[in-house]
Amino acid sequence: MTKEQKTEEKYTLQQLCQAKRYAGRQDLLMALLLPDKTYSISETDTLIQKFMKGKVG
Repeated sequence: MTKEQKTEEKYTLQQLCQAKRYAGRQDLLMALLLPDKTYSISETDTLIQKFMKGKVG
């Protein structure tokens, strides 16, 4: 496997908000992700998981 095959494709905030995978979570994406940065699916999922496991109070 080459290095390019190992790297994940990156997406903009707008692309992630339009993805079926994140349907109903656009507000969460808007709060967690920066508009001028790109994210892979695994990075996005990790950020969401960390946020959802956060402590309240």
